[in-house]
Formats: sequence, structure tokens, C-alpha cells
Amino acid sequence: MSLVAIASPQSESELSVMLCTLEANGIKAFVQGGGFGSLFPGPQIPWYNARRIMVSSIDVPEAQKALSVFTQPAAPAPYKWPGVLHVLRIIFEAGLFGWFVPGKRRRNAKEHT
Repeated sequence: MSLVAIASPQSESELSVMLCTLEANGIKAFVQGGGFGSLFPGPQIPWYNARRIMVSSIDVPEAQKALSVFTQPAAPAPYKWPGVLHVLRIIFEAGLFGWFVPGKRRRNAKEHT
């Protein structure tokens, strides 16, 4: 039985969710570089601090099926133009509360003397 790399998560949260997904499907997994990779955050460099999820060669098809959710691109949400009332509200708030936003302040000549 050999271990096969099936995923390289880019963040700690992604790693946790992938491991939980595999565990929920009854697939045992090993994280190569799990302890060392979390010590050195930043860019993931293969064979240095990158973490890879390894499973048994027997479990590869099931693991790929379980993790297929992570490889499918999410459909982008359609852009919704703001309504007229929303735009009027923004203009009203900018006019009413514009004084509250910090900006350049002029100092009197008397303050500097």
C-alpha cells in the first residue's frame, strides 16, 4: 500500500475542511508537512512548507470524488445594479454626513505665532 498525494491546500482552513470531508467519508488521510508547514506561513513552497494530503492508493478514487467540491469553480453571482432609492440615499448621506469625514483643515495664522 502506497500513499498518493491528492490535494495541496493553500490555507489552514482549507486543509481542515478537506480533512474533515475525507474523515466524514471514512477515508484515512495523512498530511505531509502538516506540522512544519504551519510553522512557516506565507508562500507555499513545494517540498519546504507546502502541505499535501496523502491517501492510500486504494482510496484515491473515493477521495477524489469526496474532494471534487473543491475543484469545481463556483458560479459567479450576477451583478445587480443599485436602485434609484439606493443611489439617492447615498447622495443624501454624503451631503448630510459629509462634514463628519475628516479632511484638510485650515489653521489660523494666529495659532502658529
